[in-house]
Amino acid sequence: VLRTDTVLDHINNLKKRFGRSPAEFQEAVSQYLVGQVVLTRYNNKTYHIDAVAWDLSPKSTFKISTGEDLAYVDYYKKNYNKTIADLNQPLLMNKSKKKFK
Repeated sequence: VLRTDTVLDHINNLKKRFGRSPAEFQEAVSQYLVGQVVLTRYNNKTYHIDAVAWDLSPKSTFKISTGEDLAYVDYYKKNYNKTIADLNQPLLMNKSKKKFK
């Protein structure tokens, strides 16, 4: 079964339920997402969610090969022509190299 809702849809739904308790909200999101496999719209690949990085957002930066810092939001715009609307959402972490089909 291929679902058409997004991870952000689920995060926002859980936020409505646990909005007054940030710790419970983050725990609920992590329990729901960790271990799930998602299909990305930008490259049509699947990834296993290993963690939710609450301390990172699309505004966070990483070092590119030139040594410069690049924000994730700018990376996705430049490389995939995708605009990230919610700049405060947490990032999803995929640590394994295992591919799912």
